[in-house]
Amino acid sequence: MSRVRLTPAAWASAAGLTAVALLLGQHAVSRPEVATGTSILRADAGQELVVSGARVVVLEARSTDQVLVEGEVDYSLESDGSDESSDEGDGLVPLTTTGRWLVLRVAVAGENAPTDQVSYVWVDDEGVRYQLSERVDRDIDDAQPGEWWHEDITFEVPAEAADGGTLRVEPEGVSREVPMQVGDIRVADVERVESVEPAALSPGRS
Repeated sequence: MSRVRLTPAAWASAAGLTAVALLLGQHAVSRPEVATGTSILRADAGQELVVSGARVVVLEARSTDQVLVEGEVDYSLESDGSDESSDEGDGLVPLTTTGRWLVLRVAVAGENAPTDQVSYVWVDDEGVRYQLSERVDRDIDDAQPGEWWHEDITFEVPAEAADGGTLRVEPEGVSREVPMQVGDIRVADVERVESVEPAALSPGRS
């Protein structure tokens, strides 16, 4: 049985090939994964954004110290200047927050089919994300193509985040597609007002 003797040059070549193979293997393992799927569509307030089967428009932006919601109100009246009568009934109750309320009036419609849910996130100029306030109820049904639902969506944000930012639109439900599309609607002008009564408006063509 004969033996093969490697010269020093051959050993160096083999070692070099091994190092290259190990290096390539290391790069293959550590190569970052490329995010698949998500694309961002952009618009400004007042412009219609079509994203993942939904049409969305920001119609108005307001910031306020308080929003008015339905609740029990104590109506206390002085009947003759001395006697005080108290009755409780339904009315509008002011809700305050530690920063500012941001109230955006949006219109949403299906593009080619009904869209049953649209998720909204407020992103300030520093990139901080704020979820919808859970203290103000939303009541919106399937938005049909050509039939616009109007509603006020509310966020509780620091005062500096209420002067402008971006509404991130993330459609969900029956209209969700793969790869996923999200929308960014730039809101540069926010009106400061004393109070806002958020409303869920009836659907109608616009």
